[in-house]
Amino acid sequence: MLFLSSCANLSARSLYDTLDPGLKNSIAKSPKIGVSVLYSELQSNKQYENEIIKRFSSVTPENAMKFEVLHPQPGESNFTEADFIIDWAKLNKLNVRGHPIIWHRQIPSWLKEMELPDSKFQELFESHISELVSRYKDSVLAWDVVNEAFNSDGSLRKSIWLKNLGPEYIKDAFILAHHANPRAKLFYNDYDIEKPGIKSDAVYNLLIRLLAIKVPIHGIGFQMHLRPGFTPTEMEIETTLKKFADLGLEIHITELDVAIPVPSTDEDRQKQKEKFEMVARICEKMESCKVLSLWGLHDGVSWIPSHFKGLGEATLFDEQINKKECYEAFREGLNKRLY
Repeated sequence: MLFLSSCANLSARSLYDTLDPGLKNSIAKSPKIGVSVLYSELQSNKQYENEIIKRFSSVTPENAMKFEVLHPQPGESNFTEADFIIDWAKLNKLNVRGHPIIWHRQIPSWLKEMELPDSKFQELFESHISELVSRYKDSVLAWDVVNEAFNSDGSLRKSIWLKNLGPEYIKDAFILAHHANPRAKLFYNDYDIEKPGIKSDAVYNLLIRLLAIKVPIHGIGFQMHLRPGFTPTEMEIETTLKKFADLGLEIHITELDVAIPVPSTDEDRQKQKEKFEMVARICEKMESCKVLSLWGLHDGVSWIPSHFKGLGEATLFDEQINKKECYEAFREGLNKRLY
């Protein structure tokens, strides 16, 4: 059922060593700049592919590593999309962030509907993590191991994982991923935790508890989906990122986009430019911020319009993959490290 990726002989360190200058690594301490990628777009859109190769040093598979894609039927593993992205990234000397191993969404209907005894569900959980992480142990430098485990009120999300495995599933996921690849950096990833509050505190307290018992967690992923109704200030973001960094964690901004009302006004676009520049500048100057990744290359593939009514235009490129005003602002925040 499994077959080895052609990336198998490439060490994780050599992926870093082969990066080109410019955006790809012009300053040793500067964050790697990344973007999420879609298998379907890489297959069909040469301009999309070329822009990513030209401008970015890191990619995150947007859907290819999600449970419903990897396991469409009971007992099946389908790595076609993930293998393609891994091999394509190797060919183009791009780092890969694995995303996500355990998440409450995009679970296949067969798993939701199947009544499994606890022991069988545990076995499925363990095999999924071990199979995925070990398959790409020479290709993926960092993983979002557990994604979005908390509600906005700070309670644990009532996911299929919590229901069947209890709250220990979070700890167990990190331990299993570490066993599958002891060299990989392992991250907890979530949204709306960039601003001080109940949810951010809940994640922080969880990580303190897990770190205290030596659970292998190396970093925290801040998704950073900025939008009307969630607009943390520069001081709030800096304070929050530093708070987590002081735990000894590596900081990744994993899914940056800045949604604005559509149709947008000059004022909306100006505020968007300021937010993109601010986030880039914060990460650029922060020693522990190692990756800054955008969610979606262009507006035509952005998830925002389908999830937030009346919002959109959330990326650096328009639907025709032309650079928007906010592109230059983001570039300025990075000290002009973009092409």
